[in-house]
Amino acid sequence: MDAAPKYEITKSIAILSTEKNGWSKELNLVSWNDRAPKYDIRSWSPDHQKMGKGVTLSAEEISALIASLHGANMRRPSFWMATLKCSLARFRGKMPSVGSLMICGRWQSGRALP
Repeated sequence: MDAAPKYEITKSIAILSTEKNGWSKELNLVSWNDRAPKYDIRSWSPDHQKMGKGVTLSAEEISALIASLHGANMRRPSFWMATLKCSLARFRGKMPSVGSLMICGRWQSGRALP
């Protein structure tokens, strides 16, 4: 039987959204299994005892993400958010949403982006 991962939220940075059921998507610094804290984006239950799938980023990775978003043409935020969702879905080995998939296909094929 697999043991549950040991975690500690060392710093809450932002609540990105909250669902009707109380779960919230959050950006936190989280220490996993007594290791150095990393930036973590995932859904949490209201009491933080349960969690959804998420992504953990090093300081270098979160800096690269922020730089990419700042350097992006933010007049088209929906395009960049779809691109980010596509990348995260592929990172997790899942199929992106239909809208994100259309953006992914254009991005991956090298066609001009808006």
